[in-house]
Amino acid sequence: MEGFEDNASSRWTLYNDLVKMAPEEGKATEGRRSLKVEFDFAVSLWPILMRSSATPWDMSSAKGVSVDVWTSPELYSAKGETPKLYAEVEKFKSKPGEMGRGKWVTIRWDFGEAVWEKEKKGGKEAPIAPADLKTVAGFSLHVLSDTADTREGWDYRMKGYILVDNIRTY
Repeated sequence: MEGFEDNASSRWTLYNDLVKMAPEEGKATEGRRSLKVEFDFAVSLWPILMRSSATPWDMSSAKGVSVDVWTSPELYSAKGETPKLYAEVEKFKSKPGEMGRGKWVTIRWDFGEAVWEKEKKGGKEAPIAPADLKTVAGFSLHVLSDTADTREGWDYRMKGYILVDNIRTY
């Protein structure tokens, strides 16, 4: 799924123009480049990296998806905010995985574990059945500002960037 080594054919896009995306040369866990995603939660709460496929992927034999992520050490966040990342496969959203600052962290989401929630499913977490992964048309990664404090509107302050590498099934 990775495919951002060649920008011309990568098909990676962002949810909106308020988030910036560019290749990052020389900083990767594998290969020669990673993908840098810059965001500012005061401007947009939706830093989402998306990829669709013209020909649906058959992920029914995969055990899960993983990504290597590096969070900028100078990432600003308000007191109590924790940067996290979650994946969406088709209409299934994973539980968020915590990102470390200034180091590479591999986040894995197993399809067979009850860490997935289907859209409009009433909030129940469940494994994804292989049949639901036969024709996957899209995949996305969502940066999340996780906090125990109640926030109103745009009162999130996370600002900085992440690098992503090795987005794959296993």
